[in-house]
Amino acid sequence: MRMIATMARRVGANDIDEFGALLEVRAAADAAVADAIDRLRARGHSWDALAARAGVSRQSLTEWRGRRPAQPGRRETLHPGGGEAR
Repeated sequence: MRMIATMARRVGANDIDEFGALLEVRAAADAAVADAIDRLRARGHSWDALAARAGVSRQSLTEWRGRRPAQPGRRETLHPGGGEAR
């Protein structure tokens, strides 16, 4: 996280050429979190347990995950509306 904060300070200090790279870091982190959610859910962890660990509401987490596409080669664990697949 310290590297990301350093990168953000550098970009914010007018290194606009690195702005795209900073957005790529965010996208990669989002993809990694979405993949981790899918894998944990596939192993039986509940939305409530994941949300508690993340410090967010269950609704917030399921909506966040529902806005990200499924990872290539992974079975989608959510309905398009963000709810659980049964």
